[in-house]
Amino acid sequence: LPNYMLEISSPGLNRKLVTAEEFKRFVGAPVKVVYESENGGRAVKGPLVSADAEGIVVDVTEEKRKVEIPFGAIKGANLDY
Repeated sequence: LPNYMLEISSPGLNRKLVTAEEFKRFVGAPVKVVYESENGGRAVKGPLVSADAEGIVVDVTEEKRKVEIPFGAIKGANLDY
């Protein structure tokens, strides 16, 4: 009989978020999002408050405000555990 090895992996704690469905799945989780704004590139960290077909809302705890980000402006996003 031949030897087989089964390898199982996961995206990890800092998995990338790409689709709207992935953002919806992780509402409430801490995220880091890099996006384009009027003032150039910007990054925010905080819990993901909501996600819909238009974009996401992140609660930026250090600035005590919520940031709405349209999907077209997001350059990169990942979980931030």
